[in-house]
Amino acid sequence: MKISVLDQSPAALGKSQHLAIGESMALAKHCDRLGFHRYWVSEHHNSDNIVGTAPEVLMPPLPRPPCAFVSAAPA
Repeated sequence: MKISVLDQSPAALGKSQHLAIGESMALAKHCDRLGFHRYWVSEHHNSDNIVGTAPEVLMPPLPRPPCAFVSAAPA
């Protein structure tokens, strides 16, 4: 069974967007170590608590194994 993750990069109340992006990076690395099939990053606009407004910015530092692990999911 192929299992994937959709990460919207949420910023908890009182936490910085920088921290939310760091948590997304940590989650992606963890999912990669666990062997998840794909790690999706979302694109959301006009939301104060979701920092995933530009997948193309979040994707480059994410882990890139030989398979297509990281993908963008438009909202």
